[in-house]
Amino acid sequence: MAASTLFFGYAARMWSVALGSVVDSGRCVRLDPDTLLWRNDGGLRLHIVDPEFGSATDEVLDDQLEPLIEAWSDIVAPGLMWGNSASALVGAGRVIGEAAQTHVDNLLDDPRLVGALVRSTGRRRSCCLYYRVPGGGVCGDCAFPSPPKASTKEIL
Repeated sequence: MAASTLFFGYAARMWSVALGSVVDSGRCVRLDPDTLLWRNDGGLRLHIVDPEFGSATDEVLDDQLEPLIEAWSDIVAPGLMWGNSASALVGAGRVIGEAAQTHVDNLLDDPRLVGALVRSTGRRRSCCLYYRVPGGGVCGDCAFPSPPKASTKEIL
């Protein structure tokens, strides 16, 4: 649960920076793992010492999320993390507004994300496990309509 939640927060921040910069300037801020710094001091914070523009928003998938999903695949199911990635993308797009929707739609067509959500409903095909957190419930885009019973296996 903790790894899933941390990953979701990280993905949301990556998508927010990428989409926000594209909508604002027409170009994506480069999110190179060698120049992107982060820390967790009560909240996950990102910092780029010398920001520059990169090539496209798919740098988030190629350079940030996919390597992390591969590295954590023995801790968290990759399908769950791709679901978190797609959900975070949609959420960042909603916050940024209608100007981001074309970018969100194009990114959701990427083979790594294409099966993560049911496009017609916006619901995930996997569960992020938030319902297992004390006091947690199901997310607005959860595959489950209500929290499963303790004996029910998650959809991963």
